[in-house]
Amino acid sequence: MGKAGRFACIAAPLLLSIAALLCMITVVLGGMNKNLAQRNRFYFFKADTSGFNPTPEPSFTKNREADAKLLGELFKSVNTTTKLRDFYTVSLWGYCNGTITDGRHRIDDCSKASGSFYFNPVQVWGLNNTGSTNNVPKTIQDALNAYRVASRWMFTAYIIACISLLVELIVGGFAIFSRWGSFVTALVAVVAALFSLAASALATGIYVTLKGSFDTIFKPYGIRASLGSTLSVSWLAVAFAVVAALFWVFSICCCSGRNNSRTSKTKAEKNAPYNYEPVAGPLGGARQAYNPHGGPGMPMHNMGPAGHPPQQPQGYEPYRHNIV
Repeated sequence: MGKAGRFACIAAPLLLSIAALLCMITVVLGGMNKNLAQRNRFYFFKADTSGFNPTPEPSFTKNREADAKLLGELFKSVNTTTKLRDFYTVSLWGYCNGTITDGRHRIDDCSKASGSFYFNPVQVWGLNNTGSTNNVPKTIQDALNAYRVASRWMFTAYIIACISLLVELIVGGFAIFSRWGSFVTALVAVVAALFSLAASALATGIYVTLKGSFDTIFKPYGIRASLGSTLSVSWLAVAFAVVAALFWVFSICCCSGRNNSRTSKTKAEKNAPYNYEPVAGPLGGARQAYNPHGGPGMPMHNMGPAGHPPQQPQGYEPYRHNIV
């Protein structure tokens, strides 16, 4: 396989790496500011507060009377001092809020991008400005504390995955010329795939848990939680990254850029204008020469010049065979 074959072999993982990087960029940059949030609509988590009711459902009040009483007081205080937006979307760097008009969602504002961001409804909805912060139910506080710690690890994993995929593309260009390039690229690709997997798993675990907590605590107040399309894009990036890593590993032992010497030698023998002529055996008689093109060969003795008797073979004969 020559350079052209080597290039064709490297093209597949390169394209997969590009696809993984584009998906990861979509995850990392989605919802980073108002313009991006309005344009691409990518987010991890969404809280729809358009149907908010400060009075909880009777079933919730009966089953969790203490929590219902505390939350009811907090929400009533918020309702008089702070106007809740119709929805809140959560991305990697921050959150955005907006209004719903005739079924259309419009982004009104987004928080400042921060690497240590986590969505804290107590702070975002102004529950900490009511003077009753200490009365926030323990179940909410515990869930938010776990979410805060896990979100930092998630953010770190996404950034490392994105950088690794970019390095993978840069180094992958050198893999066309040698297997050492494939080896280095394969190492980077494995790192990118592992961190992409870790980031996606953390994000899925975090926001599935957060949705469950919202459904348990805030759904009785008319607040609906849902997961966004960013999680699907993140797992698509994982799929591309893992397959690309496998292809890069495959390119280390296969898809050599060198020509096949055995094939070249066979072609040279077929096109050779001469025959191999082993000498006659010790019992006499001339053996037929080997003709690679088929058909009878020339007698295996030196005919000599015209008009002269045959000459005895001289020099080294590599095809002499001894009969035992």
